[in-house]
Amino acid sequence: MWYLYSLFGLTVKTEIPFAQNTTTDKTVDVTVEYGLVPEHLPNAVQEGILFQASPEAFLLKVDRIARYFVSGGNRIVIKPEQNAHEDDIRLFLMGSVMGALLHQRSFLPLHASAVEINGKCVLFTGPSGRGKSTLAAGFARRGTSLFADDICAVSIDKKGSPRVVPGFEQLKLWEDTLSELDLDVGLLKSVRFGKTLKKYYLPVSQFRNTTSPVHSVFVLDTHNEPHILISQFKGMQKIEAIIENTYRVNFLDGFKRRQQHFDLCKKMAEAVSIYHIARPHKPHPFDLDGLIHKVEACLS
Repeated sequence: MWYLYSLFGLTVKTEIPFAQNTTTDKTVDVTVEYGLVPEHLPNAVQEGILFQASPEAFLLKVDRIARYFVSGGNRIVIKPEQNAHEDDIRLFLMGSVMGALLHQRSFLPLHASAVEINGKCVLFTGPSGRGKSTLAAGFARRGTSLFADDICAVSIDKKGSPRVVPGFEQLKLWEDTLSELDLDVGLLKSVRFGKTLKKYYLPVSQFRNTTSPVHSVFVLDTHNEPHILISQFKGMQKIEAIIENTYRVNFLDGFKRRQQHFDLCKKMAEAVSIYHIARPHKPHPFDLDGLIHKVEACLS
């Protein structure tokens, strides 16, 4: 059975279902299908522990799950391993594989969550575990709309304006975060089969399915101070922040897209405000309300 979805501004025809509203658009941009996948990538320019990349193609091999082949920015072929569960296959498809496809299509994919706050599109980025999805969930609980989580795809329009392209209609949150938000884990689907990973998909009630210009970016971090501190990046700091928080930036050497990627980061840095927020790390509690107030103060 085939499914049609609108993802990252693309019509995706896929054999693997997502927790996503379907689309009636028949003009297919990307096909995701099961099939034969090579063991090795011919003419690979770059080889990592799990992946191989060339300017034309990308190969990801996940033990006991699947091999994924991405080519031309329009086709993903998946060869599952024996007894692999669809939930696990889907997880890597929604992550590194989709990130590779977005790079091939010349998007700027960021490791970020994106929400709409008072009509402004705002991105939360930073290293894993800093609270991007948690902060997005906090705003969602207040009724704001979600654009994307984990992978936030940005395109640069003809006027040089960076615009967020809507992604998956859900958040991914750890069990302890869900508990802090008073949400029942028992009602949610685990990102891995059998709940071997204590991370869950959280559907959102409000989702923006249209592109929007990026207003601000907040880079989340932790520090040893007892208070939340915020500062604004300037000049090259802005470009470096975007480069450092690009999703799967390590793929770029294989794709031979470093210069193109830098140009995209530069255009985005020139167009938006970028802030650095440092919050106290453990044993201090995660002050979600405090973070929300800091973000709102910057946007007012």
